[in-house]
Amino acid sequence: MCILVKQIKLICIFLLPGMLLTGCGDSLQPALDTQEQEAVNESAIYHLTEQLLPDSQAAVPEEFWLEDNWILREEESFFLNDNWYLLSWFYIKGHGSVGTCVQTLNSSLDSWVSYGFPDQEMEEYTGGGVEKASLAGADEEGFFLEISFSGKEEHLLGHYGWDDTWESLLEIPESLNDAIWYRTEDGLWAASGGNRIMTAFDRDYQEQDSRSLSGKVVGVLENPADNTFCWYGFERNELVLWDGETGQISRRLTDQINPYGDFCMAYSSTGELLLADTERAWLYGVEEQDPRELFSFMKLEYPLDTIYGCSFREDGALQFWASCDGEKYLLTAEVSDPAAVSEKQEITIASTVVGYAMEKLVARYNRQSESYHVTFVMPEKEEEWADFRRRIQLEMTAGRGPDLLRSFMIDMRETADQGYLEPLDWVVEDMSPFHESVFQTGQIEGVLYGIPYSCHPRFLMVSGQITDQSTWTLEEMMEAVRNSSAEILEYNRSGVEIVMYYGLYDEENKTLIDWEAGESHLTEEPFLELLAFAREYADTGEYTAEDLMNRLRDGTIAGVNPDLQGPGDLNKLKSCFNGDGVVVGYPRVSGSGIYMSADMLCMNHNAANKDGATDFLLYLLSEEGQRKYAEYGGWDSLSVRRSVNEYCLEKYQQGVKDPPDQRWTSGGFSWEETALDEEQIEQYWRILDTAASGSVLAEDLWTIVEEELEPYFSGDRSAEEAAAVLDSRVQLYLDERK
Repeated sequence: MCILVKQIKLICIFLLPGMLLTGCGDSLQPALDTQEQEAVNESAIYHLTEQLLPDSQAAVPEEFWLEDNWILREEESFFLNDNWYLLSWFYIKGHGSVGTCVQTLNSSLDSWVSYGFPDQEMEEYTGGGVEKASLAGADEEGFFLEISFSGKEEHLLGHYGWDDTWESLLEIPESLNDAIWYRTEDGLWAASGGNRIMTAFDRDYQEQDSRSLSGKVVGVLENPADNTFCWYGFERNELVLWDGETGQISRRLTDQINPYGDFCMAYSSTGELLLADTERAWLYGVEEQDPRELFSFMKLEYPLDTIYGCSFREDGALQFWASCDGEKYLLTAEVSDPAAVSEKQEITIASTVVGYAMEKLVARYNRQSESYHVTFVMPEKEEEWADFRRRIQLEMTAGRGPDLLRSFMIDMRETADQGYLEPLDWVVEDMSPFHESVFQTGQIEGVLYGIPYSCHPRFLMVSGQITDQSTWTLEEMMEAVRNSSAEILEYNRSGVEIVMYYGLYDEENKTLIDWEAGESHLTEEPFLELLAFAREYADTGEYTAEDLMNRLRDGTIAGVNPDLQGPGDLNKLKSCFNGDGVVVGYPRVSGSGIYMSADMLCMNHNAANKDGATDFLLYLLSEEGQRKYAEYGGWDSLSVRRSVNEYCLEKYQQGVKDPPDQRWTSGGFSWEETALDEEQIEQYWRILDTAASGSVLAEDLWTIVEEELEPYFSGDRSAEEAAAVLDSRVQLYLDERK
């Protein structure tokens, strides 16, 4: 039975041959430009194979769970002689730690061996109540613990053996109470003074000399080629090695590893140094001072969450212990034949940007698919985005081009009318799992050309002092605002935007534009009244961000259009109006004034791999695909599937604390993270379930309206003059559509 106790602290360990150390947190990466990377990799193309490691938590024996309400949380890990050690805490939510568990993964990687002990039983070994403890290393006989005691100044370093024996090794001096401990073959080292002062202890645990290093130590590493050891860490933001004997810098590695990020290093038997973070892997030759980039984990279909360690296999293959999608793997990187051709068929997606969520989802799809492999087509080096879009559209007109492309790459209506987009109604036969308006956004004249994979509702929220209605018409809105204390209609909304969102977006308002008859009425009184209202209540930004919340709460600003990315954003809105906010939407003659927009993929009519493109689209829309896309994106967009948004709401409600422990401030807004009440939950579903399609006919008029109304809002043209010119151009546009 093994004994460990609670401690929130960086785990530091000693090194024997083969031992690996990592940092923790988010990672950055060294970057080579494209030509350098191609030159490096032209003679060595790597591929990864995976071995899924057993679930460590499932391996914890039942007798370790003394109470049903215990939770086990992994805290620390390290490697030694091909063994992976995990330290986890047992704790009761809201009551702190009640025990710990150490687990080791044996060299065959097929099982975890667990050692656990409640806090109170530690007293049997130490004779006192343990306040905290942390791992200080391991050896072939067991592991080392650093222990402090409740109500006592005593601070011990001890060893727990695999044979259930305990030995107190030394009483730690007060000057080293906050030290981090390492072990080499010659003895122990304590890193203190911000991990810059290294104090040596001999094999009998007697204190020896101390030396100061020029930076912060993160770990210790042994080079089996010459049996020397070195400290590694950061001098400012540069990753360096210090000679273990002299304490002088022996090698400068790179300044592009995040000092607080996940990374690992290992020496080969011949002295090569392997370095990896969650993004990439590099190799330093024995005489090389600069890193040679080996590969990108993402490009090899493994978007890593965490990297724990790395090593060289006897045959030269590289091994990485890492987690991906919440599961732990041993990944083996081997050089493959550059001439080898993948048996998978390629699917190409054209986009000027990819986004981390989509990149990770594609990597997951590529790993799982036995038949297809998705590749992104991106702008070439130095190519402007606009030039790239034009090039893709020209390729499509010539019968070539990508299989799929992001909808913002093209004018969907024009491209569909010209026959270059594939109708996609047949892709999804059952629309019931999805929010209806999302797919309407991808339709043109009732035909689906865009497959949505995330959605973004746009709507108006106002104070309950202005209205308690769930919808309103343009006339009702103007009357309500004029009868209020409002001086600004909507935060950060210009006069042109008021005309568009509040007036022209409502395709059923035939007093402005009769789309069915193809007639413009923009010189008539209803539109002139809208123009006057828009100029009176436009937001000109004549206040500070610090004053925004006060203006919303006192009604000076009538409403706000949120960026709704998840359930918690409704708390941001609620705070704007002293808890009395109404989701009313934009004015419409009938139906909801909530407009739904979406990120979409379109299919090239001349796609070379329509079957593969369809397979990827179906995966993107699947329960797994939608949930993973939302998860990878940090839940900053809403799903097109209702079930995933239900999960998102449930996840949010369970994650908040009472009383709230977080207060957010952003862009002048300030709010607390609390669970949604019944009214907010109703708002959440009404926003998603009743939204109208954001693909409105007036979208094509934006440029015309901006060009002709800006002179009016700047005072250089009368309303009648602006309306006459605008009406003429809009009528010409309507005539061309007939």
